[in-house]
Amino acid sequence: MLASETDKEAREIIELELSDVQAQKKQLEEEALGMLLEPEPYADCDRVTMTFLPGVGGSESALFAKDLKEMYECYFGHVGFNSRVLQELTDANGGFKSCSLRVSGDCAYENLICESGAHKVIRVPETETKGRLHSSAAIVIVLPEVPNNYVVNEKDIKYEFMRSGGAGGQHVNKTESACRATHIPTGLSVHIQDERQQDRNKIKATSILKEKVFRQHYEEVMAERNRNRKLQRGTGDRSDKIRTYNFAADRISDHRTGVTLHGMERMLAGEYVGQLIAAYQEMQQKERMEQFLR
Repeated sequence: MLASETDKEAREIIELELSDVQAQKKQLEEEALGMLLEPEPYADCDRVTMTFLPGVGGSESALFAKDLKEMYECYFGHVGFNSRVLQELTDANGGFKSCSLRVSGDCAYENLICESGAHKVIRVPETETKGRLHSSAAIVIVLPEVPNNYVVNEKDIKYEFMRSGGAGGQHVNKTESACRATHIPTGLSVHIQDERQQDRNKIKATSILKEKVFRQHYEEVMAERNRNRKLQRGTGDRSDKIRTYNFAADRISDHRTGVTLHGMERMLAGEYVGQLIAAYQEMQQKERMEQFLR
């Protein structure tokens, strides 16, 4: 073998090794920067409440809210999340007036928070008789479960007991079993009269009030986060239009990342959800790194 050929082969080997080292260096730099970034609030939360609501579009938006719930249930099956229905209210067409799920899984909040917002749909509704395309939207809201270490000071809660109102029998209406719990610092209040016993109504009112106080705290934390970081895309606000599902074009467009996919059946089967979430998380991580380095 000629010396020139040996030199050429050695150079190719060195270039390949150098390319691998540079790729490893870049990955390590990104991992190191990621460790320096402030953790996202509630990133390690494994349980969330996911709510589906109709937006603009009447009965069609309610039907699409139901489709979204079923889509995410398919996605949960792919990733090993568990879910159960907390509340489900339907309209005359079978669509959702409201539906809430309790979802649990490894870093469930971190994976699902970016799905909060308005999901727009363009399709011919089941109720459309002339085959015309309609545009409507459904709302997805993702909230972390109240952490075990979140405490509402008992001294900040005012309890009032009164007779239950409405139908319910002689006992319910003639004893002071109903309970109103008010959080004095925020003015938030809960009235419960579900149970015959005062103590049970008090326990339930306290639990629900704690959730309401935490939700307000959570919204304040997230609002401050978005102000500080100036992240305008995918803040979790229900007014954010995050994605459009165009059935006529068989196209799904994510407005935050610019990712476009084709295959509505696969989307509704939950197959594309993880890909869209990963693209958003990658975009957000890059934005946070850029802001950190400024």
